[in-house]
Amino acid sequence: MKRHMSDGKPPVFCKPDPLDQIAAWMELVRRSKKMRLLFVSHNMGGGCERHIQELSEYLRGDLEILTVRASGKKEAILHFGTRRDGIGLRFKMPGDYGELLKLCKYLTISRIHYHHLMALHPKFQDLPEDLDIPYDVTLHDSWFINPDTTFTDKKGCHTQDPDLPGRICPDTSPVPDTIAEHKGPKNHARFLYQADRVIAPSVYTAQLYKHHFPNLTPIVAHHPDREKCGPYPAVCMAPVRPGEFLSVAVLGALNREKGADILEETALQCRDRGFKVKFHLIGYGYRTLDKAVITLGPYKEYMLKHHIKNIQPHLIWFPTLCPETYSYTLSAALEAGKPVVASDMGTFLERLAHRPLTWIKPCQTSGEAWAVFLNMLRETVFKGAKTAEIVWDDQPKTSWNYKQNYKTPSAYSRTATDEFRPDEKWIKEFIFRDLTNSKEKVLLWLLNIRFHPLMAKLLQKVPYHIERRIKRWFSRKPIHEIMQQRQNKRDSHCD
Repeated sequence: MKRHMSDGKPPVFCKPDPLDQIAAWMELVRRSKKMRLLFVSHNMGGGCERHIQELSEYLRGDLEILTVRASGKKEAILHFGTRRDGIGLRFKMPGDYGELLKLCKYLTISRIHYHHLMALHPKFQDLPEDLDIPYDVTLHDSWFINPDTTFTDKKGCHTQDPDLPGRICPDTSPVPDTIAEHKGPKNHARFLYQADRVIAPSVYTAQLYKHHFPNLTPIVAHHPDREKCGPYPAVCMAPVRPGEFLSVAVLGALNREKGADILEETALQCRDRGFKVKFHLIGYGYRTLDKAVITLGPYKEYMLKHHIKNIQPHLIWFPTLCPETYSYTLSAALEAGKPVVASDMGTFLERLAHRPLTWIKPCQTSGEAWAVFLNMLRETVFKGAKTAEIVWDDQPKTSWNYKQNYKTPSAYSRTATDEFRPDEKWIKEFIFRDLTNSKEKVLLWLLNIRFHPLMAKLLQKVPYHIERRIKRWFSRKPIHEIMQQRQNKRDSHCD
């Protein structure tokens, strides 16, 4: 076997056989001297999935990881490692819960790390008690407070009510069926309070949860990308030369809450007023945006830095209308050393504190006001300026980090048991070979035809909350995640 267990890739066999691979994985975990850890999450991708992959890679020499993810209302798929596709074991809940429990004991899982509970059967919350092991919870968003994690109304605007997240407001976007039984903070208090550690990626997230769970004491720890990067580089000022446009980049997949409409409105205002400001969306919008926004389209995660370097924007703008708990796209902007303009939402205030060439504006700022502000920056800050690098001295830090604090002695204290030994018949009963979702194929087809001019005009008449509900019926994953997954599948067939 040539591959390391923790990379989540199957061992290499002369004649690959799924049953043999599952059996080999089990034996590798059983014999491992490393921390044997079970990750629990949804299967929606996004920042939560990126954190799982990043944490596994960052600590791969110290961890032996299995990952269980939701797959429909009453199913979950367990993978050896952190891959989301390929061979795994499928458990139908709640009937197969006992079998999952026996497997965890057989593999001597000694700690559980919950990344999300969305769409997962409630029985998964019983695993720590039934296995008699500790567990951690990472607060990736505000789901434990409100299933509508954006805290926005049907127009995509933030509610501004600190108590609103404590209940499911009738004016917020429709709640998907898979989480209709959420019922607010009281439903999750016991689960959070009994966790060994609750980890928040920002002070904002910790304070938000403290508001609704007063006895909770979250650990504030930036995601591992911050630790790997070290101090962020100096902020680079690139001057706007006579006649040159101020180049503004916006990053990521933008829905209404993340500012797609505001971006388009601002770009149109600049064009109509003759302001020399141009906009690049390194990503895509939830709908086709006006040509005043140069849209790059979906990109592979590792290509984001390349796209920023290739476009060389004067600044990067975050026009979000809803609070972020961390924001990986902000990390990319900080690592690129570009000036930043952002809304006063969520973690932006703390992560951008004391940073030079950085401006924070109210999230209620209109497209017209944004256009005037960006033009003002062009005329007063960037126009005729000299190329310069300004060191960011007082960068936000946290006292807890994953490299030093994540591993715990208790994770190595479990002993193997032979009360249950999965044989070939057992593996055949639960083996699962693919996570391909047929509904996602239809969704991708619909996305392809939506870029036709006539279809784009027609879709503009569909209310946003209805459009989002239709999209979520097909899949709750980000569009770029689905497209990337399909591309990876094609590439594997070509190989």
